[in-house]
Order: sequence, then structure tokens, then C-alpha cells
Amino acid sequence: MTRTYLKAGLASAVTLAGLAHGDVAHAELLRAGQSISVNQRLYTDRNLHFVTLTDDGRLMLVRNDGRISWATNTRGSGAVIASMQTDGNFVIYNAQSQPVWSTGTWGPDRVFGVDPAGRVFVMKPTKKNRTKYLQATEAASLGAAGGKMEWNTPRTSFLPY
Repeated sequence: MTRTYLKAGLASAVTLAGLAHGDVAHAELLRAGQSISVNQRLYTDRNLHFVTLTDDGRLMLVRNDGRISWATNTRGSGAVIASMQTDGNFVIYNAQSQPVWSTGTWGPDRVFGVDPAGRVFVMKPTKKNRTKYLQATEAASLGAAGGKMEWNTPRTSFLPY
């Protein structure tokens, strides 16, 4: 099965409402059509970890003490935006709108997030409690509503970056 990437230009990418370069998103989740740009942060509900797209092109999971737990191998890629697409794939794009990394996930209602245990994930809904899943605002409530991990990083480990 092949994965497709949305062909929309970066100018039409939807970002979290009201965020400017370097701002903080106090949410754990990105739903379809939401993105983060360079130096924006997506925090867990208790601020234990955050995900950020760095100016050197990596998507990183960082603990609140500054230690890097996980990162994509995209240093030097020119990445400028990371987007949860409507097709269910989480993709990092460079300034030329070319994909440089993706989770390879697909399907409706996928959600990208970071949980308090220190994992970055893409979750998909199950048939159980679908309405609660679609209304969830935290990683913990996604699982309680019947969400299922489709892709995730390992639990927190520390990298020498």
C-alpha cells in the first residue's frame, strides 16, 4: 500500500489557532488540518514533555528539564512545518512543500499527540465511544474513549543530541 502526501502549499497549511512563531500550544493533540511550525511547542497537559520542530529540521520530544527523549533523523532537511493531514498521516515538510518524514499512518480521525508518559503518537478511533474520542482534548481521554495507538515512539529514553 502506498502513502500519499497532500499537495497543498505551505501557505494554505492550517496552524493551531492564534499561534505565532515561537509560541506555545497548551494542548497535547493535533487533529486533521492542524500543524506546528519551527520553534512552536506542543505540551502535555502537565507540561512534563513537549514536542517541537527545531530550526535544524528535527521534530523532537523534550522533557521539561531540557533532555531530549526522541527525535526524527531529519537534521539539515530544511523542515519548516509538521502537519497532521486529513488523510491521517503526520508529515514534516520542507520550505519547498516536499515531505521529509512521516509516520506512514492513514485513515479518518487520526490524532497526533504527546502523552505524559513521554511518547509521541498517532492514535485512531475504535467503534467504542466514537463521539467521546472526537471530543477528547487530552491524550488520556483519547484512550479512555476507545482510541488505539497506531504509531508511537518508545517510552522516554535519552538521546545525546
